[in-house]
Amino acid sequence: MASVRMALRMTREICLSLPGAVEADHFSESCFRVAKRIFASCGEKDGVYRLVFQLEPEHARQLVASDARFGPYARQKDCVWIDAADVQDWDEVRALVLESYRLNEPGDRLPKKTPRVRRS
Repeated sequence: MASVRMALRMTREICLSLPGAVEADHFSESCFRVAKRIFASCGEKDGVYRLVFQLEPEHARQLVASDARFGPYARQKDCVWIDAADVQDWDEVRALVLESYRLNEPGDRLPKKTPRVRRS
């Protein structure tokens, strides 16, 4: 079981070890960004200190369905959260952070909108 201090320290250590990652404040929570995109956050909501990660859509659905420690994050459909007190293995958290980072890092991401081709 992680204390709030330990959870923030461990999350910070994992996130900031990744290339280009920075920490910022976001609605009074610590968030971790790469190329201005949030890939993880941690902070207190309604008395629970939560860690939030974006995952592949199918992975997020499977994790929420199979592990009661995880819940769907209401503001973004492919994100999940876990109460820091329920973290049993920081290597598991590291793997989730890495998946989220990979989804948000700059690179070969597809554009949100397909550019229109002008015909002459």
